[in-house]
Amino acid sequence: MIQTGTYYSPGKVMLAGEYFAVNGLESFALPIKYGQKLSFWLTANEGHTIRWSSKDYDGNTWFSAEINTYDFLEKTTNNATVSGRICELLQEARKLNPNFTLEGHYLVETELEFNQLFGLGSSSTLVSLIALWAGVQPFDLQAKVFGGSGYDVAVCYIQKPLIYWKKNNIPNWAIWDLEPSISQNWFLCFPGRKVNSRNSIDMVQVKLDDIKKDPIMTAQLDHVLQQIKGAKSTMAMEMALEIWQAFISQNLELPTTYDDLDIKRMPGGLCKYLGAWGGDVILVNKTIFESNKEKFDDMEVVPWNEIVINQ
Repeated sequence: MIQTGTYYSPGKVMLAGEYFAVNGLESFALPIKYGQKLSFWLTANEGHTIRWSSKDYDGNTWFSAEINTYDFLEKTTNNATVSGRICELLQEARKLNPNFTLEGHYLVETELEFNQLFGLGSSSTLVSLIALWAGVQPFDLQAKVFGGSGYDVAVCYIQKPLIYWKKNNIPNWAIWDLEPSISQNWFLCFPGRKVNSRNSIDMVQVKLDDIKKDPIMTAQLDHVLQQIKGAKSTMAMEMALEIWQAFISQNLELPTTYDDLDIKRMPGGLCKYLGAWGGDVILVNKTIFESNKEKFDDMEVVPWNEIVINQ
């Protein structure tokens, strides 16, 4: 059995820009030190089948399927929903690159390095990995299957901290560094309840469309994002993030982390959802964490600088 390829893609976190990234505003996102690997082998076995298996961060196989290499249709699986999504990605990848043909019998294995419930990019890393394997642009593949802004795939593919935006539906990005001293007292908290970003955006799509038509509101939102971009100190960055959170909560009528966790705001505090609100990932600073430790007892808590690639 000959190993014919291995690809790796890091996970990601979005610091700011959530929801309004689909309106073309800038978003700020960074890769993390953990990701997902895809390996594939062409075997000596006869047939035209992919035997696909996926391992979680504990090394346990949680998904398996057999997929026909002719049409990328499922033969057998233990999870029809996941299998359907993988087949769709493979089918769209072939449409984007007709030369993505697989002759023979393949083994494919993916290995995830973080908990799927932590919202760190199990889907976006998979898109990036299949795009690398098929030789297609990940943004095109993302748009065909998942939609959305594509910021997450950009981070997973470029593997650098980015400012990302779409203009005329075309992805744009610029490399962006976050000074580690700014985030040295930040913590990522994982409630362990995964939120579907597409469903989250669908819930507020009408409001997003209305705001997109309002140049004054769009200018105000962009002004806050520019404050985040230009922040040179922890205080300036945290204040800008709190203002951004307040804008989102007010204009999209969404509860903040303070509301959901019943935490009181305090001077010098920072407590904010990253990405889709309602779960996945929460960013807090030392001020909030040490004053409300009991609120985070059931969550996994990791210092930001231990998991996020800032530069």
